[in-house]
Amino acid sequence: MDSNRKVLPRTEPLLSTCPDEANLLSILLNYEESHTWVYTNFIQLQFITRNYNGTSFPIKHYSPVLKKVCPYVIIESIGKKVIDTYFTENKFSDFVIKAIDDDQYVQTCLNHTHLSNSNFNQSHAIFIYGYDKNTETFLVADNGFGEGQYATSTCTFEELNKAYYETNARYDVNIQMGGKVELFLYNKKAPRFLLNISAIRDQINDYLFSLNSDSRINTFSCNEIYGISIYDKLLQHVEQVKAQNTWSHYRPFHMLMEHKSLMVHRLTYLRDHHGVSNLNAVIDGYKELHKICKINVAYNLKYEFTSHSLNLDRIIKNLTSIMENEKKLLVLLLDVLSNQHTEEPVS
Repeated sequence: MDSNRKVLPRTEPLLSTCPDEANLLSILLNYEESHTWVYTNFIQLQFITRNYNGTSFPIKHYSPVLKKVCPYVIIESIGKKVIDTYFTENKFSDFVIKAIDDDQYVQTCLNHTHLSNSNFNQSHAIFIYGYDKNTETFLVADNGFGEGQYATSTCTFEELNKAYYETNARYDVNIQMGGKVELFLYNKKAPRFLLNISAIRDQINDYLFSLNSDSRINTFSCNEIYGISIYDKLLQHVEQVKAQNTWSHYRPFHMLMEHKSLMVHRLTYLRDHHGVSNLNAVIDGYKELHKICKINVAYNLKYEFTSHSLNLDRIIKNLTSIMENEKKLLVLLLDVLSNQHTEEPVS
């Protein structure tokens, strides 16, 4: 074993639009025992009304505390002031190496202007999962390394230190990941997570009827938009983009594409590993929805380069079709799941 190099297990995540979800899934999907938990979650979608400015479209998977309650990761959150007390002389890189040696992944907010392989010129979260002392480089992942798409890359020890110490408002804990560093340790001793069909059914019901999922856990009181109703909001947004001839953000279309892809993976997993029957028609339906969502991603990209409103018209037509067909599939899926009582994996 090379003591100068260490790389923690990482795989391509099923969700990559938002780094927080991508980083978590890139850990979990390495381990088969965590798959049941993964496919029991990431169903509901949420539109953050307070963050909408008419340009970006703040859509996300509903998961306010998901990574914190995941049984397969142990997360430590450490204030940057604490780290700076013990790792002086601009040696944040030493802290990262020590964490990785202890099998901990590192997630924090850095100033990407100091990362030569990043396309971002702002502070943004970054995920660190390996190092090589011979080349003095870290293995990293984030959306800044792939033209806005989640991708892996490298940065030097020196770049990482500059990006860490020259981050704006680096001690502000009110900024997401701004004042802290998160360490992720895969929990090999986690108890077995049992499939809960009722929990899946409840989330699908929330999504179909646009119910406020916050009300179930009674933790947050934000007045957001949930589930199928996000399509109506997105249609309004695209109409506004068309009327004002403004920029159309790729994020909502990419997230919807991943949402349908994950549903295909989820239902296939339930069928093949937990004996849930009568899912083939729903799986085929979601495969078709995924194709249309993928086409919308392409149309949005064409609009970005050409500004031709015809591409937006096609997106609007497709979104309406996706919404109506998904409603039908979800009604069918709820009926299928209502007749299932499987709680254990099939042998």
